[in-house]
Amino acid sequence: MLPQATDKNWIFGYGSLIWRPNFPFVQKQPALLHGWGRRFFQGSPDHRGTPHRPGRVVTLLPLAQECCYGMAYQVATETMQQVLGYLNVREQGGYQILRLPTRLLTGKTVSSMVYVASPENPYYAGSATPQVIAKHIFHCSGPSGRNRDYVYRLLDSLAEFAPPEAHLNEIALALRALEASRST
Repeated sequence: MLPQATDKNWIFGYGSLIWRPNFPFVQKQPALLHGWGRRFFQGSPDHRGTPHRPGRVVTLLPLAQECCYGMAYQVATETMQQVLGYLNVREQGGYQILRLPTRLLTGKTVSSMVYVASPENPYYAGSATPQVIAKHIFHCSGPSGRNRDYVYRLLDSLAEFAPPEAHLNEIALALRALEASRST
């Protein structure tokens, strides 16, 4: 029997869910959210950092003139509760679920569940210059690996289907400059 899925069974990933969903899905599609921008403003005490030295990962900010590219996953109705249980643990460091209209790159619009960390959560790291964010990221690692690898993996994954993104590119450039200065 084929898995059943509805147009309500979509999850949109804009960080590590792009390259490592680690849950069963019926299909995945590159997609985007209009009116939202990806920023490295969220602390990561459990994946790319530690409670004593949280790394920095992405969250979304409502920004009317921007859009955020990512990957939308359609999940079978039979496994939706299991998938949400897994994601609620994975995204427990300050994220909450929003339901947002998501445009698949095929042109179809679906309603997706999106994990977003608001400024009110205890791990919100906030705004800083790309150089300050890169310096912080450069020195952090956690159970999921080095924080800088998260930045590079996100950059590489998005390059497959999305246009360049200023905030991400500025941080990656600052990270590479730090790495170059440490190797000389």
